[in-house]
Amino acid sequence: MMLKKALHILNSEFGRYILAGLSITILNVALYTILLLFGIRYYWANLAAIVSAKFYAYFINKFYVYRSFCPTSKETVSEMLKFFICRGGSGIFDYFSVILLVEFFGWSDLYSKYFVLGIVILANYYLGKNFIFNQKGKKR
Repeated sequence: MMLKKALHILNSEFGRYILAGLSITILNVALYTILLLFGIRYYWANLAAIVSAKFYAYFINKFYVYRSFCPTSKETVSEMLKFFICRGGSGIFDYFSVILLVEFFGWSDLYSKYFVLGIVILANYYLGKNFIFNQKGKKR
């Protein structure tokens, strides 16, 4: 019974968002950490991690989480633009917030990244559900 309930939750939109978010976060943090280990400055490592994660996030959110279908290329372009504008905004917040926490508040570069990612994940779910992938006529 408990396994059935867990599977039901994981197959819901929210469950799919959690799973996708975990994979996006793992990609983001892993790339960031690997680049730090190779001696890349944290701000460049963070930029590369953010950009990579945003591209991956679009496809996993479109096809797996929200199961969005756009019947025309105009709708696809509109959806992509909204996604990248919103995620660009959260990416800018991510980028500069980490710098602010490291440079001005003396936080660890890794702890700063984790803290900011928590805020970004919540904001991205709200924007994805309510602004980007919510148009009528979309396949759910």
